[in-house]
Amino acid sequence: LYYTYPGYEAADIDYVEFSSGVSFKGFSVYYNYADDYVNTGESGQYLGLDFTHEIIHNVSLHAHAGHSFGDYWGNIDIQDYEDYSVGVSTSLIGLDLALDWLFNDISGSDESSSGILRNDDTLTVSVSRTF
Repeated sequence: LYYTYPGYEAADIDYVEFSSGVSFKGFSVYYNYADDYVNTGESGQYLGLDFTHEIIHNVSLHAHAGHSFGDYWGNIDIQDYEDYSVGVSTSLIGLDLALDWLFNDISGSDESSSGILRNDDTLTVSVSRTF
């Protein structure tokens, strides 16, 4: 994967990440590795586990657990951390709807209530259309 941030002038944070994973019966396990995470010269790694299951017709439950680690995370005060989410999704009148609760265990002097190191629980609602 190649992440690029055109127009972002504060810093050059484009980087390459390698990703691998397997899925079976609603479960997905994956591992991502970047040897130059956000163009810092430090490695960043991510291990994730996802689960999706249709609980009633056209309504699915999904859950996620992830672990961020590597030199990049070790060199900022939050160290390694975990992120989690649980939610439901459905399709209705041509729209894809989802409701998710996201939370993590970020702590340390770099933690924040906003932005990339945000550490408070968050409820997200999304509406999208695929065509």
